[in-house]
Amino acid sequence: MHRNRIIYTLPEYQNKLRNGYKKLGLFLQNVEDHKIFVFRPVPTTCWLPEARKKYFNKIRSKVETLNYSKKFTFATLTYSTRLYSPNVCADRVKSDIDLFFKRLTYRHKRPEYFYVLELTKNYMVHIHLMFDRYIPHKILKKSWFYVTGCTIVDIRHLPTKSAFWYCVKYLSDCKKQDDGKWSFLFSHIDRIWTCSRNFFAGAVSKEGRYKFLFCAFDPEHVIDSSFENAATDLMSNEVDYNDAVLIAGFSDRFDRLKIMNSAPDWFFTSSFDSDINVGKKILITPDCFQIMFDFYNSK
Repeated sequence: MHRNRIIYTLPEYQNKLRNGYKKLGLFLQNVEDHKIFVFRPVPTTCWLPEARKKYFNKIRSKVETLNYSKKFTFATLTYSTRLYSPNVCADRVKSDIDLFFKRLTYRHKRPEYFYVLELTKNYMVHIHLMFDRYIPHKILKKSWFYVTGCTIVDIRHLPTKSAFWYCVKYLSDCKKQDDGKWSFLFSHIDRIWTCSRNFFAGAVSKEGRYKFLFCAFDPEHVIDSSFENAATDLMSNEVDYNDAVLIAGFSDRFDRLKIMNSAPDWFFTSSFDSDINVGKKILITPDCFQIMFDFYNSK
């Protein structure tokens, strides 16, 4: 488990993440009307409420790549409340799944798989598991019983379309868990979902609505565009075109403002009068070239 999840509680870790991204401003340009806005770079993580939609949409985009020529085996692996407590289940689930896969016998090569972990109302872990081929009921039940002494409550063989909606349903249920369950997962579960390397096809890249221009640290005092609530105010008002040029090209003249990285081909034509002597064209270059993830890790 990541060190941050050992030394922090979930609320403490959420504050750590928010203190990182709320001081950053992504200057993005709408590709249709060319208006410039400042966005908060919310990390893709399930541990922030405001980031979960982004996190689970990313998983859903993977599910959408499933091969429709296949049929899938779907199973729900559960623990008996008679044999295990919620804490014991959470602590052993990763090793149990690994041993469960090793116990399975295969006719040919090992099947590809995808699974999502979810909690019951009593915080008992259960696993929604999919294989990309037919696996007999008897083998699945025998393998899970050997590892845990528990039975499987649901096994189905589904066409891809049905399997897709089952995946979406359980991802949606996982996303809607309350704060208590998220705190339990944060403290006990290494990963809430996992897949084998070739289960999903490569996602098709889509052209975004916004073009990245540059990233600035602590831009609020020069653009007068505040984010009072870092958890919800993710996009500021529109930034004037000339202000964006000034911020990106002359950040050294503003106290505390730093340009962290920028698009290498972003040119602006100067169209404003100023005491600052500038050329007719400004190439936006970073004063401090630094990837945002390095910034997060340094906090």
